[in-house]
Parts: sequence; C-alpha cells; structure tokens
Amino acid sequence: MSGQTPERPAARTGAHSARRMTSREMARIASPGCEGCGICCRGMGDTIRLDPMDVWRLTAALGAPFSDLLDRVIGLHAEEGLVLPHMRMDGATDACALLGADGRCSLHASRPGICRLFPLGREYEGETFRYFFPEEGCPRQDLRKVRICDWIGLPEIDRYERFVGKWHALVRRQQALAGKAIASGHDDWARRRAMQLLQDFYTADFGVTEDDFYRTFEAICGEKPWSRPSRDRDGGQVES
Repeated sequence: MSGQTPERPAARTGAHSARRMTSREMARIASPGCEGCGICCRGMGDTIRLDPMDVWRLTAALGAPFSDLLDRVIGLHAEEGLVLPHMRMDGATDACALLGADGRCSLHASRPGICRLFPLGREYEGETFRYFFPEEGCPRQDLRKVRICDWIGLPEIDRYERFVGKWHALVRRQQALAGKAIASGHDDWARRRAMQLLQDFYTADFGVTEDDFYRTFEAICGEKPWSRPSRDRDGGQVES
C-alpha cells in the first residue's frame, strides 16, 4: 500500500522529530542508568501489538502455545476488520503482564519488537520503513547515543526489517480487503479471513531457530490467500 503509516511504540501521542533514520544510524535512546520506572510498560492498553515473530519468541520462552497464553499474557483486539494480538495489561496494576516487581521486564531477552523499539517509532512506506524519535519518550535525562540496530538487539537486522515491512504490508492489505468486504455486506467472509490470518500466522509451527522462523513465514506468505491480494469478482464479491 502506498502512503506513510506511522507506528509508535506506545500509546503516546504528540509531536515527533522530523528526522527519519535507518537502523545503522545513531540515536540518543540508551539509558544506562535505567532504574526500572516502568513508564514504558504501564497503561499501554492494546498498543503493544505482537507480530508473528513476537509470539513465536514468547511461546518458546514461556514453554506454552499461543492458546495457553491468551488472557494471561496475550490479549486480542479488533483492528480494522482483523483480530490481532497484543501484550496484555494487568487489570489491577495496568502494567504489562510480564513486568516484574522490580519494574523490569521478566522476559527481557524475548521481549516483543515494539518493546525493543522504544522509545523510537516506525514510519512505513509500502514494505519499507524508517525510524523516528517521538518527543514523548523515555523521561530520563541521561540518554546516550547508540546505533539503532544495536539497540534493537536482534541478529540479521536486515532480514528482520524485511520481515517487519512485509508483515505490516500484508496486514494493511488484509485490513483494506476486510473493510471492502464489510462495506459490501460480506461480514462472514471478513470474520473467516480474520480467523484464518490468526490461525496461519500465530499458531503455525515456526520451528526452533530464527532461520526456521523466516523460512516458514515466507512459505506461508507464498500460499493462498496470502500470496497475492485477493481480487473482487462478480461486481464486489470478495474471493474466499
């Protein structure tokens, strides 16, 4: 899809820097003196969206399938005709389900991509994106410069970014199709497609290694109905 789609790492609005950066650039985002205030892990509602790699990492780290993590660690929300997962906030504390008593993530090594990104955001153009720095981010004053790819902390950063861009574009495409289907009275089709996306991309066996994950993800993307945009037929009927 064309046009820019900004994505912020948390439910914070406001102005942001006009500068757009690649992962090889430096940004003042590292906080070596972090004391675990937890501000980036509380009150986020459903905004810590989880992509298939996030869920793959969480299920592996917690030793439980996606279905067992629902309503405990992961929540589901409706978003433009799709049903997508997010990190669940605790009902009593409004904190992430994985936030420890010390104000730090209890599963830091397997934290979701949005959490790795904080306090940066992503601005998309098709299947590519650039990073930006919101003015409302980490409140600490001792932030230091770090290379963005090092801050994200994942191997094969180029491969990871290609995955993120492709997933974002696929979701936007499916949202557009769902909106079109609902507008033409095909609500049942939209619901079936939403459940199929959840099933195919969040409950599939993605293997053990990151290479396994990327290969499986590409294989699923190459299958119908994800291999290409579905087309209208018979004057507005959407392909099943």
